[in-house]
Amino acid sequence: MEITTATRSGGGPDGSEDLVVAGGHFALLLDGAGADTGADTGAGTGTGTGTGEVGGCGHGAGGLVKELGSRLADGLIRNEDAPLGAMLRRAFESVREAHRLRCSSTPARGPVPPSAMVAVLRERGHFLDLLVLGGVTALVQFPDLTVNAVRGRRPAAGGATEEVPAVVGSLPAKDVHRVCLLSGGAYRLAEPYEKRWPLLLDQFGSAGPDAFVSATPYDDASVALCVPRL
Repeated sequence: MEITTATRSGGGPDGSEDLVVAGGHFALLLDGAGADTGADTGAGTGTGTGTGEVGGCGHGAGGLVKELGSRLADGLIRNEDAPLGAMLRRAFESVREAHRLRCSSTPARGPVPPSAMVAVLRERGHFLDLLVLGGVTALVQFPDLTVNAVRGRRPAAGGATEEVPAVVGSLPAKDVHRVCLLSGGAYRLAEPYEKRWPLLLDQFGSAGPDAFVSATPYDDASVALCVPRL
C-alpha cells in the first residue's frame, strides 16, 4: 500500500497529541484526547488538567498516545490477520495497566490513561480492513471517485473513547480507489470542502497533504493518504 503522511504539531506542553505510523500494509493514526483545557474544542473528551497531564499524574497525553500507538503498531506487524477491534482492546488494556502501575499515587479518582481517537487501515490479502474510533475520520474514495466519510462514535461527556464501540469493516481492495485518514484537527479543516472532497483528495495525491496540514489553525492536524495495491 502506498502511504503519504503529514502532521502539524501545535507545540503543546507534551508535544503533539497526534501520532501517525505507517507500515508496508497498514496506516495508523491516533489523536490524543487527554489534555482537556476546559474548552469544547471538538478535539475529544479529555481527562487532563489543562497542562497536558493526565489525571494529575504528570504523564502527558502525547506520551501515552505514543505508548498506545507503539502497541498497536506492534500488533499490526506481528498479527497481520488478527481482528482490529480485539487488537485495539488489548492495546488499551496494556497501556491502562502500565499507567496504573506507574501512577499508583495519583489522587483519589485513580490513574486515568488518556482517551485516544484511533483510525487504522490495513491491507489484508485482497481486502482492506478499517477501524475508526472517536472523533477521527476516514474518507473512503471509490473507483467512480465518490467519497464516503466514515466517522467514529463519540463518547458521552466525561467518558473515554475506548468505552464506545469502534466502527469496523472490510472492503475488497479492488473496490477502493484510496482512503484518507484525518485527525480531528485535519477533519475540521477539510469539512467545509465536503462537496469537493474528490478534488481535495486529488490535491493530496498530486502535491501531498503537507500544505493543507500546515494551514490548519488547530493545535494538531494529521493526514494519512493510502492507495491500495491492486
